[in-house]
Amino acid sequence: MKSRNPCKIRGFLVYGSDVTCISISAALRYLGFDKDIVTAHGFRATARTILDEVLGFRVDLIEHQLAHAVRDPNGRAYNRTSFLSERREMMQAWADYLRSLKCEQA
Repeated sequence: MKSRNPCKIRGFLVYGSDVTCISISAALRYLGFDKDIVTAHGFRATARTILDEVLGFRVDLIEHQLAHAVRDPNGRAYNRTSFLSERREMMQAWADYLRSLKCEQA
């Protein structure tokens, strides 16, 4: 696996695009969360909602970040956009938002 920015979280080495629902689910089980309480896909759904409704990011940027097919009038075959700088800004806002939640609890 090649990655520019691996991140170690409680013994798990996390690589940006290499993170899968399976690895996140395994981490959640390791941390003691039951599969009936929290799922990896639930995190994606929560992020999708908060990025749109709370943080006000464009839906097409969110869908790109979640690797969903983005509807485009010209069709997916011609849509080569990636919006990397906007997505980077969005992910920083997401990290800041999560950090603010943690700080509120402290």
